[in-house]
Amino acid sequence: MNVPIFISKERAGLVAFSSPVWALRDGLLVRRNAEHQSSTYEALVQRSDARLGVVAGAAQVSAAKSASIGASQLVEFRSQPDAVAALLAGDIDASQPRLLAVERSVRITPTCSP
Repeated sequence: MNVPIFISKERAGLVAFSSPVWALRDGLLVRRNAEHQSSTYEALVQRSDARLGVVAGAAQVSAAKSASIGASQLVEFRSQPDAVAALLAGDIDASQPRLLAVERSVRITPTCSP
């Protein structure tokens, strides 16, 4: 699998980017049967107490901020498995991996829902 290079201001100052040849959607991973299933960015924004787990430095952090998720709602983790563990423990309300990672997590962790 190719690893994408996400466009950032710094990178755009160094190279010219072509049109994308493919794209991955973000998905939210939530606990099945959770009291509050915030399964969209909009639902998270509506709940100021909702906490979204993100992998530190990942492109999804910028996507969450662009969707108006507040800094106080973001909880950074070193890895996606760490975020999933926090989700299952009830420490966060949703996790934000790429859609492919969501599908993999659901297959191996049946208590999660995409």
